[in-house]
Amino acid sequence: MADKGHIIRSPLNVEVENIDRYSGYKKAFDKFPLQKAIIDTSNGSFITYTELGEKAERLASRLYYEYKIRKNDRAAIFSGNSIDFQVVSVALCRIAAIPVLINCLTTAAELPQYLRTAPVRLIFADVERVAAALLVAKVAGIQVIVIDGDANDTVTLTSLISDVTFKPLPHVTSCNIDPSRDTAVVYFSSGTTGLPKGVMTSHTNLQFIVAGLRHPAHRAYSEHVVVYQPWTHIYGSWICHNSMMDGTTVLFMRQFSVENYLKVVEQYKVKELQMVPAVALRITKSDVTKQYDLSHVQDITIASSPMTASNEQALRACLGATNLNIVQEYGMTEACVITLSVAHLKAAQQGSRVSPRPDGSAGLPFPNTEIKVVDLETREAVGPHKDGEIWTRGPHVMLGYLNNEAATRDTIDQDGWLHTGDVGHCDEDGYLFISGRIKELIKYNSYQVAPAELEALILRHPGVEDVGVIGLPHAEAGELPHAWVVKKYGHLVSEQDIVKWVEDHAASYKRLRGGVRFVESIPRNPTGKILRRNMLTSSVAKSKL
Repeated sequence: MADKGHIIRSPLNVEVENIDRYSGYKKAFDKFPLQKAIIDTSNGSFITYTELGEKAERLASRLYYEYKIRKNDRAAIFSGNSIDFQVVSVALCRIAAIPVLINCLTTAAELPQYLRTAPVRLIFADVERVAAALLVAKVAGIQVIVIDGDANDTVTLTSLISDVTFKPLPHVTSCNIDPSRDTAVVYFSSGTTGLPKGVMTSHTNLQFIVAGLRHPAHRAYSEHVVVYQPWTHIYGSWICHNSMMDGTTVLFMRQFSVENYLKVVEQYKVKELQMVPAVALRITKSDVTKQYDLSHVQDITIASSPMTASNEQALRACLGATNLNIVQEYGMTEACVITLSVAHLKAAQQGSRVSPRPDGSAGLPFPNTEIKVVDLETREAVGPHKDGEIWTRGPHVMLGYLNNEAATRDTIDQDGWLHTGDVGHCDEDGYLFISGRIKELIKYNSYQVAPAELEALILRHPGVEDVGVIGLPHAEAGELPHAWVVKKYGHLVSEQDIVKWVEDHAASYKRLRGGVRFVESIPRNPTGKILRRNMLTSSVAKSKL
């Protein structure tokens, strides 16, 4: 799979349909008119594909004629998951405008930074966030439209689409969209290592992922998909987008709990699940899991961060589902979510449903995708089992960062390779293993310690529920490994127990010389990634007391 230059190429190739995002949705509206497109699991309300298309068309008409929104105009969506969220998203695509998705946890103080990064003509905000949106919009002179409810003296989505007047729109192709060059949506990269940057994702980026997942070597069609991930994040947005392109019914959750999630999975007999390792761990350790019949589950996709082999095995044992295939997918916002996925390639060739992927691996390259691992010092590609930075190239790579050419040049080189900032290695068969982020590596003396590796080790301790590891600044050593630990209910665990556990199972330079702090929870973003910057700020402040 790898050539002499240590470039690993996917053995699979797919044809990517050269269409814009809305045209893909329109096919689904026409093919699955009476199928339920989206169900709100909190109350059972739903919208069919026909109704979604009609509401989006009415809203698009008002935006086009009344608000003069045209191709490449940007409008922010600042909202939790709701049916209205998708009506707005489709309507903007219909007139070739660009949705700018703002993290639903963003505060009023943080919102101006997002809007400076990606200036917009309109803000669509739900009731919970409309006050923050109005505060910022008043200063910037931006119109706010309320979705998923009503607010005093503010235009609502309901009023716009309920108006009896309706003017037909020109077909979207009249906007002369170039799928490979035009931006379909702007996401924001994680702000945990710096200010958030607007990621310009093309129509082709999105259609490529759809095409890749439709390949027979990947997962089979599923009638329902459960989405608890925020749609303002690329992971949740991507699940919803791909599902709607194939006429799948999207079951969304407004708030996540293990009990409600498993209740939905059981009720709708959902065969394929998407989750992050933190959620998988909560399901594995929850007492309520055994109360639900999950024997119908066939595929579980793990994404957002690596999941250890031992935690994979624990998840299998917990669910008790026969013929269960656990898939790990690796990606980043800048690579349209999936840089590399476990294609069930070898399993398909062998006539088996269960992937032969080594436990703990992120898998093989996604179709049409190239990968190489580059030495952190020499920047030369390295062979199997040698750690380095992961680079990737292919039709999944973003157009660039909005209004930030310098950052784009730093991330995508002149040969089209996207430098992920992630550290890992490949084995002889091309399977990738992720160990952490370059910026997260703890530098103890001349050694590099991957937090994810220590976290996986500490999670194996029988008294540990959750853990996060960071490096504490140290004048002589550079940084000292420091762990935040959540104790498992009913277990008596001391700092020395955790320190000794690491000493007994890891090299001496990986020891927790920065100590252990017991906490109620590990700070994470909506997709389950550990907020290490928050941990570091808190720990440094505590050390000064």
